[in-house]
Amino acid sequence: MITMKEIARRVGVSRQAVSAVFNDSSNCRVSPATRERILAVAQELNYVSNSAARSLKGAATKTIGIIGPLLDFGVTAAVNMEITKMLLQRGYNMLYNECKFRGCGEIDGLLQLLARGVDGVIFIQYYDLEKIRQVKQTVPYVFLGDDGRADLASDIRVDLEHGGYLATRHLLDHGHRKVSLMVVLPQERGHLRSVGWQKAHQEAGVSVDDDDILVLHQYGGHVDAMLAELKRREVTAVFTSNDYIGAKLIKVLPQHGIQVPQDIAVVGADGRTFAEYVSPSLATILSPVCSRAELTVQLLMERIERKELHSAPAGHLIRPRFYPGESCGCAARLIDRMFRINTFSTIEKDAMVNFGVDVLADSGEEV
Repeated sequence: MITMKEIARRVGVSRQAVSAVFNDSSNCRVSPATRERILAVAQELNYVSNSAARSLKGAATKTIGIIGPLLDFGVTAAVNMEITKMLLQRGYNMLYNECKFRGCGEIDGLLQLLARGVDGVIFIQYYDLEKIRQVKQTVPYVFLGDDGRADLASDIRVDLEHGGYLATRHLLDHGHRKVSLMVVLPQERGHLRSVGWQKAHQEAGVSVDDDDILVLHQYGGHVDAMLAELKRREVTAVFTSNDYIGAKLIKVLPQHGIQVPQDIAVVGADGRTFAEYVSPSLATILSPVCSRAELTVQLLMERIERKELHSAPAGHLIRPRFYPGESCGCAARLIDRMFRINTFSTIEKDAMVNFGVDVLADSGEEV
C-alpha cells in the first residue's frame, strides 16, 4: 500500500509537507510547484488515505466533497447552502474546495477530496470535464452545470434559454415592438438567455441582431454613454442579464428623466430578493434553487447506493419562471408582512422559509 512517506521520498520533501497538502492545512508552506508534484505523484501511484481505503473496502465515511464557487454571494451560493442542508439532514459531513473559474483548482481539489476518502463529489458550475476524466474515478460524481453553456455535459442545469424567452415574450405581449438585451461582457452575446431572447422575437415576426444587444463593457460602464445608446436606438423595453443591472437601471433612468416602466420597461434575471424592494419592483426570472439542490442530492445518493462510476450525463433541465413586477408594467405585489425571520439571497427561498409560499408554483407563468 502506498503511503505518504513513499510519496514524500519520491518528491523529495518531508512527510509533513505531503500531509499538509492532502489536508489542505492553513499552515501549509509548500510552494505551488511542489504541491503540484505531490498531487501528481499521488495520482500516478493511485494513493488513497486511510479513510479512503476504508471507503474502498465498503465502509462509507459519510462525507461528501463539493467543488465550485462556494464563496459566491449569488444564486450559486444559495444552491450550495441548500445542498449542504439536505446532506446534513441525511447525516453527511461536507468537505469544500473553492473553485472560482473553470480550470482553476478543481483538479487539485478533486485529488485532495479523493485522498481524504469522500463518498461522492458534487461539481458546481465551473469544471473542466476533460481534465477531471484524467483522474482515476473511485467515487460517484454529480455535475451541476454551468447554466450559460449548453455544450458542457452536465447532470443538472437551469434552462436559461427558456428564461430569456419568457422575459422577452412577456415584454412583447405588453405591446413593445422590440426588446433590447443588456449584458455586461461581449461574450454574453452568445449566452443561452440571448438564444431565448432571439426565439421570442422570431415567433413575433421581429428581426433582431447584434445592434439590439447593449454591451455595458463597451461603454466602460459610463451611464451617459449607455443613455445615449438607449435614445439612439429608441429603446422602450430592456431585458438585462442579471438583477443587478436591472436594479441599477431602475435607479439611474429616472435621474435622467426616463421613467420605468412608462418610458422604458425593465426585466432582470436570477430572482434575487432585492428585486422586490427596489421601486418600482423589478420583474425578474426566477432561477430555481430548491429543485436543483434536491435533484442533485437525490442523484448523488442513488449513484452512491449503486456504486455507480462513469455515469452518462443525466441531462436534467430545470425550467425557470417569470416573476412579474412593476418595472415591466404589471400591477404591484402587495407587501402585507414586513417581518423576516431569516434573510435569503433569492426570492424563492425568502418566500418559502419566511412565509411558506412557493413562488415557483404561484407565479402563474406557463412553462
